[in-house]
Amino acid sequence: INQELTLETDIPFQSVYEFRMTWEINEHAEMKIKGILEGGENETSHKGPQGIVKLLLKKEREHEMSRVLFCGPITYTDLKQNHGITYIELKAQSPSVKLDYKKLCCSYQKQSQTYAEVMKDIIRIENGSIICTTEAKSTDGPLICYKETIWEFVKRLASHQNSYIIPDII
Repeated sequence: INQELTLETDIPFQSVYEFRMTWEINEHAEMKIKGILEGGENETSHKGPQGIVKLLLKKEREHEMSRVLFCGPITYTDLKQNHGITYIELKAQSPSVKLDYKKLCCSYQKQSQTYAEVMKDIIRIENGSIICTTEAKSTDGPLICYKETIWEFVKRLASHQNSYIIPDII
């Protein structure tokens, strides 16, 4: 993208002309990229959202490692042709988007469990993890996840503690 930033993806970018990243509480982080593909008009074989996008800050010294600023799955792509040039627009989201794929029905009955323990249990269903920074408050009663995604349920539980979720972007 420039001298300090590197974009790693299987999509063959020739150049990037627009780049935007948003990272807000209670939302999946997003990176939107618009660019031109290598190969011109022949490069229409890209088959929709697939793979990941990784944004790196290049190392300053030879012995340092590049720093990952964002890494997440591609969730949207759009290709357009104009005068022999293939333009691509894509959106990648934080890995937390995987917690929003399917709706679940389950309940947590143990009143001795804390909200954080319940959140950790349900997030493990999708091999996720969570770091809770609020007090270890016990649940007030049974907690029911009814036709909610894991993301929606965890967001609701966080609100019970006047808290929020910040997705991991790497």
